[in-house]
Amino acid sequence: MEVVQGDFSKPRIGIDAQCWARLVGEVEVVVHAAAAVELGATFQQLSQVNVEGTRALLELCRGAGKGCALIHVSTNGIFPLVEPQAAPWREDFNTE
Repeated sequence: MEVVQGDFSKPRIGIDAQCWARLVGEVEVVVHAAAAVELGATFQQLSQVNVEGTRALLELCRGAGKGCALIHVSTNGIFPLVEPQAAPWREDFNTE
């Protein structure tokens, strides 16, 4: 296992071309847990990190061409803020 430091606010998550090429040739599994989670931010403010960063990792896995797995660790940031005394969110909660 190797941890690769990047910057999801930059194209190709801030990884230089030489390291990117090496990863494409070697990677079998990518664990993606990076995210901007400012709950009050707009989609436009978060999209470079959360959308384009994930897209870059998908391209990395696709480039590997040997069945590279992308494991995406998400957050609960999609839920609205609730009062502290409110019941916890359940999997079957109707969000509509």
